[in-house]
Amino acid sequence: MTAAAAAAPKQTRVQRIPPVDRKFYEEKIQAIDDEVKGLMTKSQALTKTINEKSTGKEEYQTARDAIRTKLDAAQKILDECDKKRNSIQEQIKQIQQADKDNRTEVTKMQKNIGFQSEEQIDREIADIEYQMHTESLTLKREKELMSKIAQLKQVKPQLNKLSKMKDGMGSSTGVETVGSLKVQLAEIQKQSAAAKEEKSKHNGALKKLTEARTQSMSGVSHHFEEREKLSKQIGAKIAEIKALKEERSQKIKAFNAYMDSQKEVRAEREKADKAVKDAERDMKKKQSDLDNDNVMPFQQELDLIENMIKFCSKLLPTTDASTEAPSTKAPVTAIEGTNVLVSKKDREEFYFVAPTGKKAPKKESSSSADKPYTHSLETLGLFAEVKVSPPTAPKDVESTLKQLEAKTGEFKDKQVKEIATRKEKRSEREAALHKAVAAYEKAAEEAKKFVRADETEF
Repeated sequence: MTAAAAAAPKQTRVQRIPPVDRKFYEEKIQAIDDEVKGLMTKSQALTKTINEKSTGKEEYQTARDAIRTKLDAAQKILDECDKKRNSIQEQIKQIQQADKDNRTEVTKMQKNIGFQSEEQIDREIADIEYQMHTESLTLKREKELMSKIAQLKQVKPQLNKLSKMKDGMGSSTGVETVGSLKVQLAEIQKQSAAAKEEKSKHNGALKKLTEARTQSMSGVSHHFEEREKLSKQIGAKIAEIKALKEERSQKIKAFNAYMDSQKEVRAEREKADKAVKDAERDMKKKQSDLDNDNVMPFQQELDLIENMIKFCSKLLPTTDASTEAPSTKAPVTAIEGTNVLVSKKDREEFYFVAPTGKKAPKKESSSSADKPYTHSLETLGLFAEVKVSPPTAPKDVESTLKQLEAKTGEFKDKQVKEIATRKEKRSEREAALHKAVAAYEKAAEEAKKFVRADETEF
């Protein structure tokens, strides 16, 4: 076993998934469906009983819808009042916030300016100018006083702005606006209170109507309960049918997936088996090629030519054929795939077809040496195989024997060359055989990883 074949992972056995028993699921689903039909029949009977015992249903629904319409109208008024109230409260909040921001800005500006009026600024400027005219000042001090005068003059516009902001604080316009909004807010509160009272009244009427209807239906309440139980049972049965169908579907999917995987495994296994057969065939061919080196080349041709030489030798003319003693030689054994040619007198079979016509008159032959030979088709075929013309008369035997001897020498030369060639290629054929054996072992080891037992019938 090669290292690669030994390291090849073994295939784990896949658990066989049986086909889905569709009949089992169909019978089970049908049984549950029959139960559902029976429960639905009981539920329909209860519904019919409830309808027969329920009187005044339409009047109750009409009165209930009328009360609900009034409740919706009251609720609509409440929603509009809430929307208006929120809007007015937001406006009041914005006005108050603006007034608060204005007061903060005034306080900040007044703190930064430091003067209450323009008269104070003018007096401060006059004092500085008087100091400049009456005192002896350095150039630096004089520049500082002039810069201060310029700053005081720039403060005057800010003081005017501050005065206007103070005048705007607590104006009657803002107060009047807030007062008007508060009046509107009070009016909205009244409308909202009236709508709430109206809604409460309609809710009481609806409650009384519902209680009266419940009291009138008290005699059939147990029918409602029983029908509700039946509805739950029907729902449970339907869910059970759905679960069975889902389970069947899952099993069918699993079985189909298993069958697909098995088809893939079978295809891979057949591919591996084919590889084994191909490798085995190649190995046997290489072994056969190597075994053929042990067989003497062109031996069949040489044996055939030898038999043909013996055959032709017996055709040579003799001095006294009638007095010749019968041959005591052992019969020649034919090599497999060849035929032994013997003379006519030693043949056991009759090679010619008896003539059907009248016998022709016997001609006088000049001599026995010129009498032609008649050969069978098989004999002609053997001579043609070695590409030598058969003797047609006793005079041609010597020529044929020379040709056969020449063919013998030719095939012996070929035999020597072929033996030398085989010796040269012996190592190559042995290496090719070793390689073929390794390939076969590897393919066989690869094929072993496929699980053969417990296969699915397709």
